Amino acid sequence: MSYKDKIFTFWGAMDLLAIGSYLFYSLKMGHVPIWSDIQLFYSQLTLMEVRGADRIFLQTLFFIHSGLLLSLCFSAYAFLVKKNIRFLFIGLQEMMRILSLTCSVALFPLLLQFMRIDDAFVALILFVISETLKVGSLLWLRKRGLLT
Repeated sequence: MSYKDKIFTFWGAMDLLAIGSYLFYSLKMGHVPIWSDIQLFYSQLTLMEVRGADRIFLQTLFFIHSGLLLSLCFSAYAFLVKKNIRFLFIGLQEMMRILSLTCSVALFPLLLQFMRIDDAFVALILFVISETLKVGSLLWLRKRGLLT
């Protein structure tokens, strides 16, 4: 197995784990994935009486996170079947991850939850490590001409 195959398999598995954990926790709470999130978001927004630019900002962040969840389906598939992924897609997805503070290494949030660690500083450090690993590994592939 080549380095590209190993890296793609790892990141595909992380995206699949992120999708799986989202679905698991959503269903565990009795929610319909995505649909319940939209309903809950707008009901909370109404309760908080958010208006104007703040409302637009919160809606933008919500839809960035929702877009990220949908894009994970495509990237998980592409990584796992070793399809060539455009670096532009990865860059856009990375921007969505940064704006929504969503780790690429899906194990990190699960480990924090399992170990009952709720320290924001630890979570932020793991987030930075996670994104550095992903961007670094994919840049390494691109530098070697294995990623377009």
